[in-house]
Formats: sequence, structure tokens, C-alpha cells
Amino acid sequence: MKAPRTIREIREERGLSPVRLAADLDVSLTTIYNWETGKSEPRASMLREIADVLGVQMDDILFPAGQIPKAAA
Repeated sequence: MKAPRTIREIREERGLSPVRLAADLDVSLTTIYNWETGKSEPRASMLREIADVLGVQMDDILFPAGQIPKAAA
């Protein structure tokens, strides 16, 4: 089992730009930035979409500074 990684780490491993991830998830680039830096967190339903787009399980995603989306906790 791999250790959880941040959205940014997974995105970069997959070779996706922030712009591409934003387009794939139909969110703004600012939203991606905010998730990756811990300024905000995705809703639980969006976390499922993020995991699907990145090809990982929701549990594989770690949030900066130990953040966990409230609805997913």
C-alpha cells in the first residue's frame, strides 16, 4: 500500500498540468491552487471525482497540513 500523497504530487506523477486538472474537473485554476496549498478543501463528492480523474482511491489523497475534507471524515 502506498502512502497517501497530495493532489499536487499525484497530479505531477500523472503528468497533468494544473490547467488540465481544472479542465477535467470543470473547476477554476484558482480552485486547484487552493486545494493544493490547503487554502480550501474539496467537497466529498468532488473528492470522488478528483480520485477518479487521477486514477487513485480517495484514501490515497493527502491534504496539506493534514487537512481532511469535513464531509469525507
